[in-house]
Amino acid sequence: EHSSAQMVKLSKELELLEAYLALVKLSHENRFDYHFHLPKDFVATQHTIPTMILQPLAENAIIHGLLPLQRHGKLDISIPLFNHQLQCCIQDNGIGRVASSQLQRQSKRKAISLGNKILTEKTEALARLGEQKIAIEYKDLFDAKGRAAGTKAIVSFIQPNT
Repeated sequence: EHSSAQMVKLSKELELLEAYLALVKLSHENRFDYHFHLPKDFVATQHTIPTMILQPLAENAIIHGLLPLQRHGKLDISIPLFNHQLQCCIQDNGIGRVASSQLQRQSKRKAISLGNKILTEKTEALARLGEQKIAIEYKDLFDAKGRAAGTKAIVSFIQPNT
C-alpha cells in the first residue's frame, strides 16, 4: 500500500524507515546503531514527501559504508528545516565512497546497484510531473587527520513554484 502511493506523510515514511532499519540491524547482528534526530516541536504529519526516497539512501549507507567497517557503525537520520525547505540527512560513519568504490571494483561478485538508478529515475519523473523537485547531494566526511569518516546524503524537498 505504501509503495504504490506517490506521496506520503513524512511521519509514515519515517515509521517505515525505522522498521526497515531495525530489521536490517538485527539481520546483521547489531553491527551498527541508528538514531533519528528531529527538531523540537517538529510535526512530521504536517509534511508530505514522495514515498520510498529515504530507504534507498539508508540502504546504501549500510551496505556500502557501514557493513565493510571493522568497527561498530553509526547511522544518523536528521530532519532539519533549512530556509523553510524540508531536508532529510542520512549520515554514516562508514568507510567512505572512495573506499567503497575500490571494494566494489575488487569484488569478484559484481553487484548491480539498482537503488541509486531507481532513485534518480523517480526524482526525475517527479520533477517532470511538477509534483516536487528533489535535490540529493552527497558529502564525503573526513576525520581530523584527513581520513575517510563516512558519507552524508542530503535530500532537499523543493516545493513546486519555489
